[in-house]
Amino acid sequence: MKKNGNKYRGYYTKNFIILFALIFIIEFITMIYIDDYIHNLPIAVTSILDSTLLTILIFPIAYILNLNPLERETIMRIQVEEKNRYNEDTQKIIAQLLHLSLQASSLKTQLELSMDLLLAVPWLALESTGSIYLTDSTKPNTLTRIVERNLPQELLKQCYTIEYGKCLCGLAALNKEIVFTDCINPQHVIKYSGMKPHGHYCVPIKIEEDVLGVLNLYVKEGHTQSKTEVRFLNSFANTLATIIYKHMKEQEIEYISNYDKLTGLPNRELLINRLNFSIYHANRYNRTLSLLHIDVDNFKKINDMVGYIEADNILKIIADRIVKCLRKTDTVARTGNNEFIVMIPELIDTKYTEVIAKKLLEYINKPYNFNNSVISIEASIGVSIYPEHGTNAETLLNKASVAMRHAKKDGGNLCILFSSDIAKDYDEQTYFERALMGAHKNNKLMLYYQPQIEINTGKIVGAEALLRWEHEGKLIPPSKFIPIAEQTGLIIQIGEWVIKEACKQNKEWQTQGLPPITIAVNISPEQLNRGYMLMNQLKNVLFDLDIAPQFLELELTESTCMQNIELVKNMLIDLNSFGVHIAIDDFGTGYSSLNYLKLLPFNKLKIDRAFIKNIEHDKYDQTIVEAIIKICHVMNLKIIAEGVETKGQLEILRCLKCNEVQGFLFSRPIPPHDFAELLKDEQPAVTYEKRPIQTTYNQVALNTP
Repeated sequence: MKKNGNKYRGYYTKNFIILFALIFIIEFITMIYIDDYIHNLPIAVTSILDSTLLTILIFPIAYILNLNPLERETIMRIQVEEKNRYNEDTQKIIAQLLHLSLQASSLKTQLELSMDLLLAVPWLALESTGSIYLTDSTKPNTLTRIVERNLPQELLKQCYTIEYGKCLCGLAALNKEIVFTDCINPQHVIKYSGMKPHGHYCVPIKIEEDVLGVLNLYVKEGHTQSKTEVRFLNSFANTLATIIYKHMKEQEIEYISNYDKLTGLPNRELLINRLNFSIYHANRYNRTLSLLHIDVDNFKKINDMVGYIEADNILKIIADRIVKCLRKTDTVARTGNNEFIVMIPELIDTKYTEVIAKKLLEYINKPYNFNNSVISIEASIGVSIYPEHGTNAETLLNKASVAMRHAKKDGGNLCILFSSDIAKDYDEQTYFERALMGAHKNNKLMLYYQPQIEINTGKIVGAEALLRWEHEGKLIPPSKFIPIAEQTGLIIQIGEWVIKEACKQNKEWQTQGLPPITIAVNISPEQLNRGYMLMNQLKNVLFDLDIAPQFLELELTESTCMQNIELVKNMLIDLNSFGVHIAIDDFGTGYSSLNYLKLLPFNKLKIDRAFIKNIEHDKYDQTIVEAIIKICHVMNLKIIAEGVETKGQLEILRCLKCNEVQGFLFSRPIPPHDFAELLKDEQPAVTYEKRPIQTTYNQVALNTP
């Protein structure tokens, strides 16, 4: 491009030189030989000669304007071709760069190939020297060199990291603009003896206004900056930014998928992967390994005492204490709110496990200071050993869990090894696990619905969908099979089924012409941890069934929300904007923090039945409920009270201006067909005394399991 620019300038320079040379010659001849003679001639002759001379002067100008039209056309065509060739070359290079990003290689490898690609561009006046710096989240406002090509050894030592604003690369990162210099000037802070003369292009690599790194390129001293180079380097850097951003997001997703955000420890999925590999290794080399299931005792009381922020700090301290007890080859994972799993591979003697367990309890039991008071922390540990207690990950995890629960039953703060004495409990749990899996697979699970009543109108405005399992002619209590589903991970599949089934049933009732209501579905912590996978599933279900989002409500417990508040916040904002309602369940039994009511976009708050049970006789419970309702009104939250069983409770809640109620006073959870009958009985304006649910139907409801 530069060569052609010189060609255009040479063409016009040559012709203008010819023009002025001709004019000068004519003027010179006129002045010396003709001028005096002309003035002695008659006026008529002088006029003719002056006109002739003027024509002669105009001739060179006309000549220039019409000089070599074919040559001018050719040069213009060459100019267009060169511009097209530049665009094609740019597109080709950018396409090659994007192709590199699709390769299954590390980010460093892709950056190295990108640098080689850039330095090989023939029409760029670059030296074969350069580097790529990236920002580091652990070091704010600092660039770290990732890739270099032909940098002198003296320079490699000095500029591995560069602070924003320091030297040319730091200036490019700080100002977010290309920095160019054609020599080693005062801005070039990093210098060394014997440094060869050179110039620089320092190009910021950024997404919008976020700097991801800097592209550092060398040019010869005295190099002239061109718009073509700047335009191309910006395009290259922008494409490079897209590749880097893609890798960052992939790493972020991988981290979220495999690690606990609070403690940074592996989660259950990564633990199982490592456990499977360790089992394979132990089997091949005739080794043993042990699993320790650690559960912090009475952690709910600690939550209530210090609040969720300080409770999270305690969990991080406990995690750090556990890690410090172990070898680097051991694995510590956080699998629940206050539960940890330790895997100790490569055991020669299983007695080592007992020593480690005692050491863990000793470290965990160290007091924790909070507001000039001491909090004692205790834990229960259950242990299983490969291959004595099982040969696969699921069996070992379950047996360690059973042993841990026995440690809790025996008073806690001790360690119990799985044994034949507690095998009966394990066999029972295993039996129910398999039965539950079969029930889910064979559509043996069902949903019951409990009506939610609007106090002012007495109308059914919603229902809570409650999971039921009938096994061998008996209804298994949710308190027994829900924990099993959570431990085995089956809760994810069951939770998806519950959402789809509840929406499907609601759509069926609407199709029958029954009054439209909102169905509330409980969401487990495991579902919530999947974040946007859950959100996409919700949107797909609502779209497939053609049901409006406002007819679905998600109920989340306080403790579930606090496990990953940032993830929950972003997801709830998205769901709220989509139209799905969000309710906080069992309020008052967990953190009871007013701060997260402000942070998280809830639509409704559900007062736990524990406060409703004695509201007629306990003035403290009544005061607490009144305060909760007033706060919710200020924050524009609807309030629903669950566990309403008497008219006295209902009247108090009505006087306190509670919005909705739910409980046995109206109906137990009932099957879909019976609930449809309730909806058929709905009237536009009825009082509680006149409702059919209070007379004829309530007796049927009470007799329903």
